[in-house]
Amino acid sequence: MRALWDASLDAGAHSATLFQSPEWLAHAERFPKEGPPAIACLRDGDGAPLALAAFEQVTARLSFEAGRIALHRARLTTANLLGGKPIAAMDPELVDELLTGMFDAIADLDCIRLETVKKNGAVWALIARCPSLHARALEYVPKPYAVGGKLHEVALPATFEQYLAAQFSSKHRGNLRRTIKALREASGGTLELERFDRPGDGARFYDAARPVATASWQAQQGTEFTNDLRARLDDLAARALLRSYLLRVAGEPCAFVIGYQWQSEFHYIRIAYDPKFAKLSPGTALLYLLLEELCAEKRVALVSLGAGDFGYKAQFGNVHVEVGDVWLLRRTLRNRILREAHGRFRDAVVAAREWVRARKARSAGGAAQAPAPKPAT
Repeated sequence: MRALWDASLDAGAHSATLFQSPEWLAHAERFPKEGPPAIACLRDGDGAPLALAAFEQVTARLSFEAGRIALHRARLTTANLLGGKPIAAMDPELVDELLTGMFDAIADLDCIRLETVKKNGAVWALIARCPSLHARALEYVPKPYAVGGKLHEVALPATFEQYLAAQFSSKHRGNLRRTIKALREASGGTLELERFDRPGDGARFYDAARPVATASWQAQQGTEFTNDLRARLDDLAARALLRSYLLRVAGEPCAFVIGYQWQSEFHYIRIAYDPKFAKLSPGTALLYLLLEELCAEKRVALVSLGAGDFGYKAQFGNVHVEVGDVWLLRRTLRNRILREAHGRFRDAVVAAREWVRARKARSAGGAAQAPAPKPAT
């Protein structure tokens, strides 16, 4: 099984292969979200493995939400496929039998979920070619696309200069260089970007970055550094999966990114900066310097900035793909009703939002065109 597993992982063909690697599965087993991760294996008549799927069994919630109000949350026992796809050759017959077999083998399984699937991509097309699976499961995408709508990536060229020239206008390149220069001047001529990627570096990074995390806007919303995160980062470092960075100005930490690397892919997971340095754009500077280092090192070919409509992702990314979470719901009366009700509710919420936006736009336009009042006489 391990030979098939290793042979099926190709970081060049899929941007989330890290999360299907044996190293990540071992990490997830030590720090499970709910139940421990597992491997589903399809074998031939002689017992030889043909296809695999790594998954975590979790309780997923299909929420009926309007703004910040949650009217109902339906709980579903879910096999969340790590990496958003099976670990196998892209053979629809094997995948069809593998995923159908998961519903047979796990009696209480309500759903198989594939997260951040590229719309109209190979995995999306693969699922569409699984007739036995569709006879057993209802396909559903709860949101039209993932949060923010697009997955943003950076396909790195041979040199950083090539990346800058293709990605930014001359004026924009000048602005970026001035940002780096301003940070260096504020730091007394030197700018320190420290990398944490060796055994023991997880705890060191956590301790050094925590003051920035505590001061950041994320902390004001309840996103804190916890002792559990310290242990998880240290475990990732021990497995050679951690590659995080800390930017210092005059020796003081001002911004950080938690990053993961596996083979030729790098994941830009979580960023934060200290608001007192905001005028110096430390987050932009950190990403600029990080990409410069990755280009020079020539080990990483693809940087995943993740999904979401943050300005820096659209600005620095050169690959933008629409994605969605695909839920394969076991065909039961309850799930048919749930899918239909959630879909209608979702569409009604979207329509209401569009109506409100249109009304505000008309109101703003009418106010702008209204004649000025005549002066009093």
